[in-house]
Parts: sequence; C-alpha cells; structure tokens
Amino acid sequence: MRVICFIGQKGGTGKSTLALNLAVTAERFGERVALIDLDPQGTTASWGMTRPSPTPVLLTQTDVGSLSDTLLRLQAGGFTVMLIDTPGMDGPVSHGAMRVADLCLVPVRPSEADVRATMPTIRALSALGRPFALVVNQAPARQVVRASLTLVNDGPVLPVVIAARVDHQYAYALGQGVAEFAPEGKATAEMVELWHAVRLKMGWLGRGAEIYGDRAAGCGPQRHLGAAQPSSSGHIARNQVSAHPTASKPAHPEQIDRTASGVLAVGRRPSG
Repeated sequence: MRVICFIGQKGGTGKSTLALNLAVTAERFGERVALIDLDPQGTTASWGMTRPSPTPVLLTQTDVGSLSDTLLRLQAGGFTVMLIDTPGMDGPVSHGAMRVADLCLVPVRPSEADVRATMPTIRALSALGRPFALVVNQAPARQVVRASLTLVNDGPVLPVVIAARVDHQYAYALGQGVAEFAPEGKATAEMVELWHAVRLKMGWLGRGAEIYGDRAAGCGPQRHLGAAQPSSSGHIARNQVSAHPTASKPAHPEQIDRTASGVLAVGRRPSG
C-alpha cells in the first residue's frame, strides 16, 4: 500500500480538494482507497457526509488513533492507497503524517507570497528526510500553461497545473469528485494527470500504468476519463507505460527557493 499525504502550514491552498479528488480518481483506476481527514476543519469529512457512495472509505482523527497501526490494518484489509489530509499548521499530527507517507504533496498557489509560505513546510520535510513534491494549485483557469520540464527536473515540482475551475465547487457540494461530476471536463483531465504524475514520482508502476501517461509526461495528446473503456469489473482499462521514472529524493530547501520564479511562471501566459 502507498501512503500520500497533503501537507502545508498555509491555509487556503486546496489540500482537502486535491485529497478527495485524487482519492476518487485513484478509485476510477482500480485502487482501493482510504481517505483520512486529520484536519480539525473537517472539510474532507463534511464532503464524506454528503457523499452518496460508500467509497472511498473515509476516516477521521477519532477513527484513526495511531497512523502506523491504521496503516497496517488497512493494508491487511486489502487497501492499496491511503491519502491523508493534514491540518494547515505545524505540529505532531502533520509530522506523524510526514513520517508514514511515501510521498508528501505540498499544494502551492502561483503567487510569490504562497511560494514563500511553503518554506517552513519544505524545511520540516527536508529535516525528516521525507520525499515530497510541490503541486501548483488554483492557477487562473484562463492562463494555465504547462510547467516546463526543465523546472520539473531541477526541483520537486510535479509537471501538472491544477486550475481553479468551478467544477470543483459543484462536485464538492454534491459529495462527488470532479471525475464523477464532469468525466469529460478539464478539471477531471488535470486530476488524472496529477494521479499519474504522483505514481511516476513514487516509481509505482506495479499495478499497471494509466492510459494518460503520455500527457502526464508532457508529450502527448489529451484523452479524457470518459473516453476510457471500463473493464468487465467496472474499472477503467489501463495500458503499460514505457517510461521508467528516476527515484524520488528530497530536495534542499534552497533549491525550492531558487525555483520560486519558475513556479510563478506557470500561472501566466508567456509573452510573444
């Protein structure tokens, strides 16, 4: 089982929205997902209360107790992915999630203030030696351009830009993910890209790779979730990807700081 946590000391970056939508997207690709809400604000838990589907399984801090014990129980129960939504503050709960995670995702909005605000989180992750990556989130929908592969190779920024799209608000109100609310929408395509990029970052191709591998790598056409053909079990068919990702390793905080201007560039259209 792989464990992914969404971490960040700054509120309003969209941790909960990314966590619940990634959970729904992972399920669409055949994973058995547990979603854990450790944030006292309970954004993910509130979504779960309105959700018509019993999956992904949703646990709160009251249900969890020890993360390590919960991980073992879920793994024994056949779960393949555990996603953790953490509080927007530094503390024992966030650090506990960092320690058990195979990958820590740090959402960041494309502004100088938001990039700078990630530095305490980056330093904490680096001190613990935990693998992490930044996710550019809530970018202006009409100005989104793809993050350059040069930036991705030089720093732990995933090659996916998540735009601020209204589908996220509509889906949340209905207890759905964007993949369920608008299967052919752009928000869904971006979440599929994010799921594939996360798997590549972890080097996890053991269960087969998604059909969106080309686009997630920035070298192929867009293909929407709704275009995939479900298998007899109801899961979406998947093809093998020939790319072999390099191992993920933590970056030095100064490296993140130097890439700040590059992160900001993904939120505006280049001149010329």
